[in-house]
Amino acid sequence: MARQSSLVHMLEHAANHLIPLSILFELTNRCNEDCHHCYVDLGDLEDELSTEEVQKILRELRSMGTLFLTFTGGEIFTRKDTLDLILFARKLGFALRLFTNGTRLTDEQIEAIAGCGVTGVEMSLYSMKAAEHDAVTRTKRSWEKTTRAARRMRARGIPVVLKAPVMSELGAAAGSVAAFAREIGADYRFDPVLLARYDLDDAPIERRMNRKELKGFCVDPHLGQAVGPEAEHVMDAGQPVCATARRVALISARGLVFPCTQRFPPCGDLRRQSFRQIWENAPLLMRLRNLTFGDLPVCAGCSQGSFCGRCSLDALFEDGDFFAPNSWRCDLAQLRRDAYAKGGTDERHLIEARLRAHTRGE
Repeated sequence: MARQSSLVHMLEHAANHLIPLSILFELTNRCNEDCHHCYVDLGDLEDELSTEEVQKILRELRSMGTLFLTFTGGEIFTRKDTLDLILFARKLGFALRLFTNGTRLTDEQIEAIAGCGVTGVEMSLYSMKAAEHDAVTRTKRSWEKTTRAARRMRARGIPVVLKAPVMSELGAAAGSVAAFAREIGADYRFDPVLLARYDLDDAPIERRMNRKELKGFCVDPHLGQAVGPEAEHVMDAGQPVCATARRVALISARGLVFPCTQRFPPCGDLRRQSFRQIWENAPLLMRLRNLTFGDLPVCAGCSQGSFCGRCSLDALFEDGDFFAPNSWRCDLAQLRRDAYAKGGTDERHLIEARLRAHTRGE
């Protein structure tokens, strides 16, 4: 609990002083898999940032107080310089996480990652049945390569998280993935939230679990991971809606800066401006960081807001109103709240889910 308290204090300090504490950095849009639910626009493969450009950006981020850095894609190991960038980021002192499918990892790369001290490697694993997993990735032998990489990294002591968005057709598979994670000493995380693509294609949303499936997911003591006991309170009107533009941001493979991982327009270009110029002056960031629950008349009076993970762009895209509730997340919040009230989620996962949510800026 002391770890949680100190981390929350750090996050609140960063948000109050507008320090970009946590950055998600998309190193590439290229990917060797073709997951049908992916929300990233993998069609834009040109003009990636060079090694030198990424390094320049990382230096500036560090000087501005960024601590938590995540390299993601696409598949980050489709770049030839990814290991060099990992080692460079660690030398700068970032708490670095890697998102990868693991299928391209070599033993030499795993050894180097183990030696440099990343805080974690997160890998998507959809089922312990190879055919089911490969059907999601639409890539032959992807299950074999991902599970092998997970075993090899755990053997070298690398913290590994096996995760997946839980889709309607694969909800029952999560339990076996969790069992595999426990077997190899990895953590695990499952999320019922599926997002529309960056290009506004809503096909991934169609794979969400229905209400009956969601209820079963939320009451599972290992899978539901509801938000913690102190979360049940009415949101204060002056409370910021989220950490977007206050302590989190996203950088794309072409150097565009976005407020978060959602479908906002870019607020600056790092090939034309410094990150500091964008962070301190971009009109979109300035507007978003001043958004409070007082701007959300319905959500401000809701006692289950911390259970829903509400996103304004989801509300706009799915319900037509940026300032209104998102109906799907309202249902999810109710189910999570009911599950917690019945003791359906163990305390370890409550604490871990809360820490992850804080770190990611939720």
